[in-house]
Amino acid sequence: MVGVRRSDFWDLAVSRWEPEQRFRHELIGAIADEHRLHLRAADERRVEQRWLRRAELAEGHGLAELAAEAGDRALQHRRIAIEVEKELVSQRAWVERLRSTLRAPDRSLPRMKSSGPGRLSTAEVERRLLELERQAGLQRDLDELRRRRVAGPVVLESAPAEGGANSVSRDPA
Repeated sequence: MVGVRRSDFWDLAVSRWEPEQRFRHELIGAIADEHRLHLRAADERRVEQRWLRRAELAEGHGLAELAAEAGDRALQHRRIAIEVEKELVSQRAWVERLRSTLRAPDRSLPRMKSSGPGRLSTAEVERRLLELERQAGLQRDLDELRRRRVAGPVVLESAPAEGGANSVSRDPA
């Protein structure tokens, strides 16, 4: 079947459920999102601590420039962790709202299509996390280019070296 995704079938099945079943499905998804955010925040904090240890190690060896770079990376991961933790707080509030509604069946069920105050959709969370990861990757690439620039430009020698291929050397100047 071309053009039909598995998620289309799932969406169709969910649309036929009773409102309480859809509500429970939304609650399960919200809890899973909360768990993923918690794991992501914890992971960012672990990486931050690793970079802080590296900064201390470099500082202990008198490598101030390397220590500063490691400190910058620790700061980047701290910022990411703070953003993820903010999203986690919002997600926890949403989960609690869903749970309290489930515990009090006399209250009307919240609408599933609304995001709730401050609530991000799963797709939005994924998009923002991927953007953060992309930015971190760009920073790593930039750092690598800086390291290469400090090492000196690569110069191709015009005369063939032994074996007939051009040889590559670093320009000492």
